[in-house]
Amino acid sequence: MKMKFFAVNNVEENDANYWKSLFREVLAEFIGTFMLMLIGCSAGVATQQNPHNEPNIRVNLWTVNICWGFGAFVGIATTFNITGGHINPAVSIAMATRGKFQWKKVMPYILAQMIGAILGTAIVYYVYIDVIELQNDHILIRNNTQLMTYGHYLSTGKFFATYPQEYLSLFGSIVDQTVGTASLLFAVSAVTDDKNLNIPKALQPFCLAFVIASHAIAFGGNTGAPLNPARDLGPRIFSAMVVYGKEAFTALDGNYWWSGGVVGPIIGATIGVWTYFLFIELPKPKDKCDNEMNSNADPIAHRNINSIYTLNADLERNNHMVKNQVSYD
Repeated sequence: MKMKFFAVNNVEENDANYWKSLFREVLAEFIGTFMLMLIGCSAGVATQQNPHNEPNIRVNLWTVNICWGFGAFVGIATTFNITGGHINPAVSIAMATRGKFQWKKVMPYILAQMIGAILGTAIVYYVYIDVIELQNDHILIRNNTQLMTYGHYLSTGKFFATYPQEYLSLFGSIVDQTVGTASLLFAVSAVTDDKNLNIPKALQPFCLAFVIASHAIAFGGNTGAPLNPARDLGPRIFSAMVVYGKEAFTALDGNYWWSGGVVGPIIGATIGVWTYFLFIELPKPKDKCDNEMNSNADPIAHRNINSIYTLNADLERNNHMVKNQVSYD
């Protein structure tokens, strides 16, 4: 069984089938990322909305991150047999560096992922527009007519994009997302490695949903765990166009959107897939693989093989005895 992070169509670029295949792959990435954002951002609004202006409202981060994980499940399951389920520019780039994905397809995939993220966010915005505008009105009244995209308990920017904690530095945001996304892609590589656990293909999206949700919880303390440039930059672009303006890009003196939201995840994803390859995939000797396969084989099959070996040995002895008898005669 093989799960690959790239489409398997081996046709020439000048072949009409190539462009049909590429269109299908790009469309799948668009829809997969759209579903990720539709479910994830909806959960963000549903769990963090504060229409009654309560200053000490508690947010159930477990719930929202589980929803992000299963939003990823829907997106991955949708695209799994077409593209392998990237729905993340960092994944596309990292797989290309490993030779598992064609570089010429990276930009079309990223463009589709970004458009899917923007449109998914747009749908969520208009589904929840009433509560969003209500909270924004509360902020305008409390903050001298200045809308605060983030940093206020009524801020609605956090419904869509991620924003860093006040204490976080530029270096810290890059390290946070580099480590988080490296761990994520290391785990994804383990789940999809058919020469390791060989998890059935039908179960891999469920496993990946758990992996993504657990990483969103584990690495959500500093930044909200973007782990995906499309997941963060797409909503940021939409929210800036519709309501927040340039303030959506001002966190960390205007540096967070690219450091924690884009550069950190891309570096981390590349480190993650290469770490798995160099320390898990590459060092596995063929003999060890064969031994492991033999040790995991069915005992009945082992007995049948041994019986065949015994029968062959008996036939060889009989042939030898016949030859000796003929020679004697």
